Amino acid sequence: MVLPSRLLGARSPGSTLRIGSIGVGRMGLGDMKNALAAGLKASGAARVVAVCDVDARRTAHAAALVERFYREQKMPHEKVTTFTDFRELL
Repeated sequence: MVLPSRLLGARSPGSTLRIGSIGVGRMGLGDMKNALAAGLKASGAARVVAVCDVDARRTAHAAALVERFYREQKMPHEKVTTFTDFRELL
């Protein structure tokens, strides 16, 4: 069953885009930071909820950055899910 968003209001589950960032090395981390700073901070219409990289240290670092960003912005957030295999994230 498909319901129009107007029936659920502004807090409908489909009103927020959930983003998983795959590859959070130098360029991927930069892209993720830009996304947080530009669009996500202003509107709140999208959230980074998962990060993925084959290097577990990069994944942990990226997850910590996302959680710190939301904490500093005083935005409610969930714990960021981490993956080492992009297929699991997808």
